[in-house]
Amino acid sequence: MSGERTEASRRESVTGALAIAIGLIVIAGAGFVPFLLRVRPLEGEAALRDTVRVDALPAGYEVVEARELPAGERMVVLALAGERLREPAPDPAPEQEFGPGRGGGPPRGGTAATGSAKPMDWSEVPLAEAGTLPAELVLVAYPRAMAEDVLGTQFGAQPFGSLEMLGPQGGRLVIERGDLDWGGYRAAWVLERHYHRIDEEPASRDVLRVNLTVAERCAVLYARWPLGAPGSVAPVEEALASLQPLGEG
Repeated sequence: MSGERTEASRRESVTGALAIAIGLIVIAGAGFVPFLLRVRPLEGEAALRDTVRVDALPAGYEVVEARELPAGERMVVLALAGERLREPAPDPAPEQEFGPGRGGGPPRGGTAATGSAKPMDWSEVPLAEAGTLPAELVLVAYPRAMAEDVLGTQFGAQPFGSLEMLGPQGGRLVIERGDLDWGGYRAAWVLERHYHRIDEEPASRDVLRVNLTVAERCAVLYARWPLGAPGSVAPVEEALASLQPLGEG
């Protein structure tokens, strides 16, 4: 990245990376304390090229963070200029942002603890016009030992849900799935809408994940949209035109 970053922007960037990393660790079922002790920074573009062939970075995106996580996962975050996302607070838990996990988070399409929260009309979630680019593309390379669990959890049988399944704190629903052509491979993708209760108002974030695994090299791309922006596969396909398979080596 060119230019100097303010101290505030550096803190926000690191906080964002940690929030993403925590969510991915929950998917893997790892402990929180070892995670904090063992996350280490990586050189971004080098880590990216270790996972995919980079003809050029996707138009408008730049590498903003790269981390190696406790179990050996390597995460690279690409963001549109000025579009780095902040996690809504106090909801969701980080694991909700990155799909199903085994760390005790709320079940798909619901919330584990309803408490005294009043019901929420999730049909009132405001949505912007379609066509917004993902604010972030998060590429995660998983160790071979994690591949079966990760791919089975994130791309196995996942039924479509309905708003009636959501609890008062929200949850996540599969809204579309399919496969796309990626450098001669067919790559499965799943688009979820994550519903959040923010300041007592309904909100949503779309997250689309793509299985970029080739042979024994396990990788998943997560595309994340700004709150209220509908996701779609088209801009992800366009981004992947610049990030091609390394091959089966």
